[in-house]
Amino acid sequence: MKEILIVGAVLMLILSGLAVAGNNPDVKVGIHVLPHDPERGCYLNFPVVDDPGDIVFTYDGCEEVDFFPIFFDLSECKCVHYGVVWPGSQTCTFTICSYSHIGNLVHSGDWIAQCWHSCRNSYAVIPGWGEVTMDHYGLVCMAPEPNSGEILILDCDGELDSPIANFCAGVCGRDGENPLYADQATVSSTWGEIKSLFR
Repeated sequence: MKEILIVGAVLMLILSGLAVAGNNPDVKVGIHVLPHDPERGCYLNFPVVDDPGDIVFTYDGCEEVDFFPIFFDLSECKCVHYGVVWPGSQTCTFTICSYSHIGNLVHSGDWIAQCWHSCRNSYAVIPGWGEVTMDHYGLVCMAPEPNSGEILILDCDGELDSPIANFCAGVCGRDGENPLYADQATVSSTWGEIKSLFR
């Protein structure tokens, strides 16, 4: 019950239209991709990202892929709110590595809100990962949640930030967007613009 109340409070903050001006003015988001590992867990065979050069943004294969939504250039965070889109119509099995959540990532375009029990003071936060059998050339991208129209990060003071850059990962032979180069980031900011990448 407490879990639902925490995430519900976060959603109320997000949907209330509060100004975005928190402790993470330089936050960026992206997708890290790796071959599927059946032994992976939230604390086992899990990526560690200490700088943008650690993010794997291209996977040449067309098979089972693990994708990791990543929030980086953070100061701190308590909750995140986002969607993910991927090519094709395959469903996803998403493993949640947070204290609480609302929503889930099953179909491309689904959204999720996730919170941790305590403040996360780290350069990067990876809230979980999705396993998808990729069968189409294309991009895996974080996307705005359709109702709010934004990807949001709640800091430990209860203030919101939106990412200043969104780096998509390439699969099935598509090149991804290198997080070391800000000019490669997807600048699409609305749900319609993100969806148009997949038509």
